[in-house]
Amino acid sequence: VEYGISSFVYTARRPFHPARLHAALGSRPLEGALAGLLRLKGFAWLATRNWQQAHTALAGTQFTLAPGRPWWVAIPRGQWPDGLAAELLADQDCWSAEFGDRRSELVCIGRELDHAAAARELDRCTLTEEEMAGGEKSWEALPDPYRAAWDGQGGSRPEGEQSAQSSIGAGATPQSLARLIKMASHDGLREGNVSKKIVEEAPGGLQVKLSVYQDSHSAAICSEADCHCVQVDSLLG
Repeated sequence: VEYGISSFVYTARRPFHPARLHAALGSRPLEGALAGLLRLKGFAWLATRNWQQAHTALAGTQFTLAPGRPWWVAIPRGQWPDGLAAELLADQDCWSAEFGDRRSELVCIGRELDHAAAARELDRCTLTEEEMAGGEKSWEALPDPYRAAWDGQGGSRPEGEQSAQSSIGAGATPQSLARLIKMASHDGLREGNVSKKIVEEAPGGLQVKLSVYQDSHSAAICSEADCHCVQVDSLLG
């Protein structure tokens, strides 16, 4: 520890309550055991967003949560890349039988930071036993100060996300999807996040909503009815 600066990795298998997380990290000054927290970065599981990660960052006085890529557990396994299932299921730190890959991993850096106490404060931002017992439907109704902003940034829930088959294949060709992916990639895409969302008519009159997640080399292509995950590499050749 130099100049009182230290770090630890916070992990949790329970989702964060968005309002409690915002109260703990989104206000200034930070209080209690989190007062010495200087930086925080990673991904989080929000109770109101069970289909996608939350990219989480704290730097100075700025705390942000941004829509991330979908959780693999929210995507039908038939649409996973080859070998991914074996890799995930073999990694107990990454995968649980109950919640799949949904979890939070946050690197916390602070000055004179009590790691155990700070972790307990973050634990208090996760759902309680009673809230967990309510199930995912009740979680989605929890107060969420990020809901409106996320819905405008590609964070709205794709309908039919658990469907094994997608009607995308019936209306759009690999060539048309590749063209849309290229358009997104060439227009300010940030690695690991969605900074470009395209809505365009594909062959067959299908309206394709495209979000590209460059860190996983895949694209989540959503219509009004369903969501389909494809490999970018296979489309771009």
